[in-house]
Amino acid sequence: MNNNYFRITAYNPQLDVSYIIDSVGKHETLGQFCVELVKHSRIIEGSSSAQFDDGNIPKAKSSDGNLILRACQKGKVTKRDGIINIRGRYYTPNTGR
Repeated sequence: MNNNYFRITAYNPQLDVSYIIDSVGKHETLGQFCVELVKHSRIIEGSSSAQFDDGNIPKAKSSDGNLILRACQKGKVTKRDGIINIRGRYYTPNTGR
């Protein structure tokens, strides 16, 4: 698995939209990925590939340096019992790993 695989859940209050987005090989660190998104949205959760369980959103094999939108919805994200859920697409951040 790509060591530069990151997943972020974010919320854009101006548009009232939540989303899960992955970066494969585009950023060297999770921090770089966060900086790109924080200009437009509030970061709810950010994890490297070793810090989350896929849930029903399998990791992408490659993205050719693009960001991959995995899920989106109008309104705020649902996070219950540690599981992030956007319109039935979910994963579990596990930052204690």
